[in-house]
Amino acid sequence: MNQTVVIDKDVLGNLDEKELSKRWKKILKVGTATELPQRSFDEEIATYCREHDCDLLTGDKAAYTHYFRAKVKALQISEYTWLTRADKPVYLIQIID
Repeated sequence: MNQTVVIDKDVLGNLDEKELSKRWKKILKVGTATELPQRSFDEEIATYCREHDCDLLTGDKAAYTHYFRAKVKALQISEYTWLTRADKPVYLIQIID
């Protein structure tokens, strides 16, 4: 498991940061981290995660497709949690190659 997790814009504010900090040492938020500005495209996030060994938490069920465009060969995708208010899952995307 990586030491850093990126939180995609679509799930910001819906995850318990205290719980996240038990699993990851560094938490980066799209839109607040200077490396990942507000309008970061999914492929830019995937490239950043590849280059900096980060996991990604997102509610976007198709976000993984952008990793292949960012030259990632293999991923592990799992359901991290369920957002009751939004009635949708949060996916954990991890690069495994």
